[in-house]
Amino acid sequence: MTVEFCSRSAEETFEFGKKLGTLLVYPFVIFLKGEMGAGKTQITRGLAAGLGISEDEVSSPTYTIVNEYPKNLYHFDLYRLSDLDELYEMGFYDYLDQQAGLIIEWPDLLEQESFENCLEIEIERLDLTNRIIRVQSADAGIKRQLQLIGGQDA
Repeated sequence: MTVEFCSRSAEETFEFGKKLGTLLVYPFVIFLKGEMGAGKTQITRGLAAGLGISEDEVSSPTYTIVNEYPKNLYHFDLYRLSDLDELYEMGFYDYLDQQAGLIIEWPDLLEQESFENCLEIEIERLDLTNRIIRVQSADAGIKRQLQLIGGQDA
């Protein structure tokens, strides 16, 4: 099941994330996909705000691989990792045991993995400000909630 949202600005991308953040129930895993500059960190800031975390605390973990935020929220950037061994060595799987929220940018290494409460968010940049945000989940309840915040079936 895929639900689409249109965003016409960075603020709308943030607001989408914030609305989604209010719907999330721990534990959860979010695969966040999109080219560089698509708005992955903006959505993450919104998600954090929706969970009651200051958006000012959120930054891209490009050089640190993982940023830890209050309320058991972890933000991963796997762009620089080349294989599952590196992921294992950095302790990724330990985070799954913490009843936490995991937001994972560049999740290609994990696409064969299966996680409960998993959402896949893909951001397609149409131009400088316009985006299509596609959210996929196997959970029909999530689909209903996404439609309540303005999503359309894709």
